[in-house]
Amino acid sequence: MDVGQREHVVLVVVLVLVVVLVLVVVLVLVVVFVLVPVRLRVAGAAYPQGRGRSSRPGRLPPR
Repeated sequence: MDVGQREHVVLVVVLVLVVVLVLVVVLVLVVVFVLVPVRLRVAGAAYPQGRGRSSRPGRLPPR
């Protein structure tokens, strides 16, 4: 193997590692963005007087 080929292989390996890292980060972000609203929804369903109404101060229940 020439030096140029070796550098090319190193570049390819580094690029593959970077792509894999980016994919892992994207997957983690997607999992976080999918699971957090589900957990908040479950918490809101378990405690309906909690965050659900206080997060919308504009809507007051009719008297």
